[in-house]
Amino acid sequence: QKVLHPRRWALLFAFCFASMMSALISVTFAPIAAELQRYYGVTAGAVDSLTALFMVVYIVTFIPMALLLEHLGITSSMIVGALLTFVGAGIRYLGAGRDGFNLVLLG
Repeated sequence: QKVLHPRRWALLFAFCFASMMSALISVTFAPIAAELQRYYGVTAGAVDSLTALFMVVYIVTFIPMALLLEHLGITSSMIVGALLTFVGAGIRYLGAGRDGFNLVLLG
């Protein structure tokens, strides 16, 4: 019989929180699409690509992250994923200037 350690609950909470933050970052710009078009001077398709790109990145990174999970374990893999999410959010922040749409797209 398995014993449920409190550490498992902490890992579950951390995973849920990291997933929520990643999803939140992916839809950040959807409610303000028209404002982004005017601010950056881009098309509606370019703004929509910010949200759609999240799905593409998920598909591309799924297998490498699954291999990382297998080799490093869940804790280290979650740390790597959270750090990559943090770096991506930071890159988006750096694209806050009027000519920074490419940085926002990269982040």
